[in-house]
Amino acid sequence: MTNDNSFDTKEFCLRNISRILLLLVLFTGCVRQEPAPVAGTTELSGRLEAALAMKDGTAKHNTLVKLAENAAQAGDGEVVLNAIAAVDTGTARDNTCAICSLVLAKHGKTSEATAVAKKIENETQRNNTLTQIATGGTN
Repeated sequence: MTNDNSFDTKEFCLRNISRILLLLVLFTGCVRQEPAPVAGTTELSGRLEAALAMKDGTAKHNTLVKLAENAAQAGDGEVVLNAIAAVDTGTARDNTCAICSLVLAKHGKTSEATAVAKKIENETQRNNTLTQIATGGTN
């Protein structure tokens, strides 16, 4: 009789532990995961300030291009424009303008996207980019 009673106690404990674990798994599976934060305006402005303070050269150019792309992803057209303004003119700058303007447009920032696209010096590339923004063809 002692064995039956001890078996019942063990079974009771195991069932309760199983229920608790099941509830724990269900609860943690239902907890909402917050998306990774996109760089904030304050952070981007601080990064822009640091990049602009760098000595002119390749490192500064590359940093400003990357910052412009990050700002476009965050939907911050002002930082994009300020970063691009400090990048040397040429194909790389035009390409950065095109990429950033289309990313801004994809995020619904069409006014900012247009302002960035207008900075493209190559007329054909500028018109193509503006056409994509105007027609919503930024996919």
